[in-house]
Amino acid sequence: MTCYRIAFPLLLALGGGAAVDADLQPSGAVQIEQTLVKADDGVTTEGTLYWIPSSRPKTVVVTMHPNDDRQRHYMLRPAAERGFAGYGMKSRWWGQHGIHEELLLDIAAAIRYLKKERGFERVVLTGQSGGGSLFAFYQSQAQTAPPNRLKETPAGDPPDLNKHEMIPADGIVILNANEGEGLHLTHHLDPSIIDESDPLAVDPALDMYSPANGFRLPPQSSVYSAEFRKRFRDAQWARAERLTAKARAHLRERAFYRSLRQQPDFEKLPLEQRLEIERRAEHLPIMVLYRSEADLDYTDQITRPTDRAYGSNRSERPDVFNLEPEARTRTVMPDIYLSTMSGPASRARLHANIAKVTVPTLVLVGTADKGTYVWEQEKTYESAGATDKSIVKIEGADHAWNPSGPKAGDGKQKERMLDALFSWAAKRFPH
Repeated sequence: MTCYRIAFPLLLALGGGAAVDADLQPSGAVQIEQTLVKADDGVTTEGTLYWIPSSRPKTVVVTMHPNDDRQRHYMLRPAAERGFAGYGMKSRWWGQHGIHEELLLDIAAAIRYLKKERGFERVVLTGQSGGGSLFAFYQSQAQTAPPNRLKETPAGDPPDLNKHEMIPADGIVILNANEGEGLHLTHHLDPSIIDESDPLAVDPALDMYSPANGFRLPPQSSVYSAEFRKRFRDAQWARAERLTAKARAHLRERAFYRSLRQQPDFEKLPLEQRLEIERRAEHLPIMVLYRSEADLDYTDQITRPTDRAYGSNRSERPDVFNLEPEARTRTVMPDIYLSTMSGPASRARLHANIAKVTVPTLVLVGTADKGTYVWEQEKTYESAGATDKSIVKIEGADHAWNPSGPKAGDGKQKERMLDALFSWAAKRFPH
């Protein structure tokens, strides 16, 4: 692993984008330092370190998301101001869905860099939303000794995690984290679709947005029968299995042509036939997933009540959003689908992986979250394998810790979340 430290004479100030000469900064000022870290497979990722060098912090709080840039995350500067360091990472798959197993190599490289090159004694992984299941996946594999780690992706591709150094983190914080990208998507798939190429072809008996099945517009809560709820959930999983089978079929076809390319007599084939084999050996079709904004709990606030408002984290009208092509049409390669978006195939399962994690664990819950629900977070806490584990609920906080719903109160949810996070960290990882 190689780290490239960008030695800018100017350090970027987080607020407003102004620049401050490093030599003129007071000794107690937060410094912001951009880095590039190269993973074992040669991919370089960006990371930004927030710290006060004069305070010589021993613990660094790291945040990342599978497909986002977390270099300006709101907890990084507060981490530095409270005696820690903060390190935000930009995913190699920034802006798109990617392969989770490859992301573990980026986390491994970052932890090695922070501990071995920068001298931090302790690393606390702090994952929001999909970052929570990602970090639990990393930590569970890091705590597993070779040769018992995963040897390939669900598509059968590298990396073999047994061949890579994976230093375990010293603590983990889960913030409004979903159950895993694949399971999360599965539990939001619209099972009424009967033709994956036609988003308007549906089975009305499985349409949660049909008034005949109990749907109601806000502010009324929808009311679904127990029988409908079971049929709906079973059909969601059945659709996920069909999509998973489709992805695997595409990969088998590619593998077939790759095997033909390796045959001893390949070079003796006619040129036209060889070209066809070579091209199809590298081809994977794009999968298109329509209608993936369908969760009964978006509109039913009676069966499993919390202080969340009606709708999803993306829309107050999920019935409309479910069909918006720019918002809810997902395009993905089959290998990526298996690793990240498939409920049956993805290994990034929060509850299964957090059960293997033994370092101190904190679960932070926003009770007004409209997509990652309180009962999911309670299951995360119950599943955690650590003897030192805590759960803190922030009333009236939505997915991003903003005030929401009938219990929004004074609107200081984000401040309370940060207080809870760093109070927990200070007791376990003193300065």
